[in-house]
Amino acid sequence: MNMKLMQLSDVAKIYTGLNLKSPKTAFGQGDCPWVMVEDLQQGAVVHTARRLTPEGMKAAKISPADTVFFSRAGTVGKVGIAKGPMAPSNNIIAVEFRRDLVLPLYGMYCLAALRGELEAAAEISVYRSLRLEEFRRFQIPVPDLEWQRQAAEKLELLHSAMEEQKQVLADIQDASQDFFMKSFSDAIEAVAGKEAGVPLSAAAELKLNGALKKEGSDSAACFYVSTAQLDNWEIPWDTVPVEGTEPSSKERYKIQRDDIIMNRVNQENRVGKCGWLMEDPSGPAVFAQNTLLIRADREKVCPGFLFAWLLHPYVRQYLQSNIRRSTSFQCRLTREALTQLPLPEVPLKAQQRFETGYRAYFAYARNSRRALEILEEQRTVWYDRIRRLAQEGAAPSREPEAGEARPPYEKGRYWTAPSGAVFFYDTHLECFQIPFDEGRALTTAQLPQGEDVQFLPPVREADHHCYGELSHLRLRREGPEGWRLIRMEAAAYRLDGETKEAADRLEKEGILSEQEDFGYLRHEGPLCAHTEEPAAELLLKEAAPEGYSRLARLPSAAASFIRLLSPFQQAVYEEFLLSMQPLTCHMVEKQIWLRGNRTPFPERGLQDVIAAVRLLENVGLLEFRQGRELEYPSEDGRERRRILDHRGRPIGISTWLWAAPKGGRV
Repeated sequence: MNMKLMQLSDVAKIYTGLNLKSPKTAFGQGDCPWVMVEDLQQGAVVHTARRLTPEGMKAAKISPADTVFFSRAGTVGKVGIAKGPMAPSNNIIAVEFRRDLVLPLYGMYCLAALRGELEAAAEISVYRSLRLEEFRRFQIPVPDLEWQRQAAEKLELLHSAMEEQKQVLADIQDASQDFFMKSFSDAIEAVAGKEAGVPLSAAAELKLNGALKKEGSDSAACFYVSTAQLDNWEIPWDTVPVEGTEPSSKERYKIQRDDIIMNRVNQENRVGKCGWLMEDPSGPAVFAQNTLLIRADREKVCPGFLFAWLLHPYVRQYLQSNIRRSTSFQCRLTREALTQLPLPEVPLKAQQRFETGYRAYFAYARNSRRALEILEEQRTVWYDRIRRLAQEGAAPSREPEAGEARPPYEKGRYWTAPSGAVFFYDTHLECFQIPFDEGRALTTAQLPQGEDVQFLPPVREADHHCYGELSHLRLRREGPEGWRLIRMEAAAYRLDGETKEAADRLEKEGILSEQEDFGYLRHEGPLCAHTEEPAAELLLKEAAPEGYSRLARLPSAAASFIRLLSPFQQAVYEEFLLSMQPLTCHMVEKQIWLRGNRTPFPERGLQDVIAAVRLLENVGLLEFRQGRELEYPSEDGRERRRILDHRGRPIGISTWLWAAPKGGRV
């Protein structure tokens, strides 16, 4: 692939917008959108907060459709692409790319990927600002147009999916508040009419002015919940930073599960924002200065009921009318205003019933937020590819030539191999799954450090002696010259004849399948390997442990039937034999694609997978979870509860399981 680093001035027409001097006559109900920094949301710009009148259009610079906008002042690096003629403000740089060199959509995502480098080039005086001259000189990678098109299309799909997921999260929050208001409409109206209500201080403990940050060897490291984590929803611990504080703060400002943190000192639009701590922290945790702690008295009020009430419009209006304003644009809540905040009078049992359903919305939101995180990770993979082009001047998908340094990889929830291929972490198996052929070209020195890597066997037929084999080997690089060989032994869990000791061992040490018919026991030891030895070839010298096989549990007639199926249908069935959790047809297609060294099964696609799954279900080899719904575990872990959508309906998902036979062969 051909690729050049080129200055922006060589591939685009670049200019800034204007600051209109007559806003009263320039803005109104005109036809031309006026683009400000807040209108840029990393995607298409269709609607803007303000529009230009015909008079305003005469004074402004009008950019054509497909112009890329880049914010240069205040917040540097926000991007957008015009879907029609638009006029940028003076805080925005307009970039009209030459289409013979740079596709506009690729250009936008390229600037987004390189935002950190552009921010570093900005100057800081009163606020951060990027000079137009610096922007013109900035170099971007310009690969061939086909690579640009592929990258832009993939990033556009990810952006659309992320926007949809964000809307889902917003809908969940709206639905949860609707649930609260419908559940207690009479009690809420009584408070609003000042006919009833108890003060907040009678049902909850209040603490103001949290812990200060402190650096140095005599400071204590704590999870530090500050205003940045307060967004009127759950506070996930993975978003809370660890900061140093006074050692005495660990106890004085300690926070725990079901505490509510509120923003006490901030700009007016942020004062009163809350966060609910729904899980225990994994270490010492405190609330920050400028926030306050609200801890429910469980004998009088449920934390979920209290949190839902604090988000109600009545409370928002109450707090806004009782904040104290200062000339520095900072506002604050007083203890007096908070202690007198009225709370609806609702029987505790009714609150408890409400809280059970209310928590389900948060469980659903966690799944949705995780989906958003995965999409963001996938976008980061593509951004990294663009950054690598800028840094190294080579396409990430190109195989390195002999003697050439291989590009670095990213470690974490995904891994970019030296070949440029991207692999994701399997959370059920707790490892990276990589095609065996990828491992043949991968040396042991190039493995991701500190992570298990399983090299997937190729697609097999039922007559192969390893068909459906669950036990497998893995490699793990511990350092520059240290490796470990890991034997994952498949073991039966609570089947006929199994002892309690074996089941206890799986529960204590192993990885259990969701179907709870088997699990993996891990055996590992040091491995002597040469740094340039092919990783996958190394495993061919080792013997995988024998262990539990689902195929061996099938009745003879069922095993004979499998051998009559086509090779493709046999491959589909093996994925269910190997799986630790229920599978969808999309997941099966992905695994077959991965085991086929990232090439589709000859002339077979998703529709063929669906047909094969239906066939296997009809003959009793797979079990369809009719009406299976998304669930979350209860607090004590003894039961699973349904997750509901914004209309209160259970959320179904079509999955299939390996059908465990009764009896079967030994």
